[in-house]
Amino acid sequence: STGSSLTRLDGLAWEDDGYAAGQRVQVSGETGTRVVVGFTDADGALAPADAFGTWGTGSALLLSGAPITAGSSELTVTVLV
Repeated sequence: STGSSLTRLDGLAWEDDGYAAGQRVQVSGETGTRVVVGFTDADGALAPADAFGTWGTGSALLLSGAPITAGSSELTVTVLV
């Protein structure tokens, strides 16, 4: 993750898993909530050597708020309903 974005390293799209702009989410390791503000493509430098053709398309989640400071390379994002 960098700034207020989280990148899926499996290269799959957040929207394909039901995430949508405007949703409130909780990021593991944080006490507050954030809002999904959009999606973008992952940095191609993160792709594994055997990445599939559409790897990284839509796999960066853009969030509201200050830079993410949770101290883990593996974070969980939960949609709040």
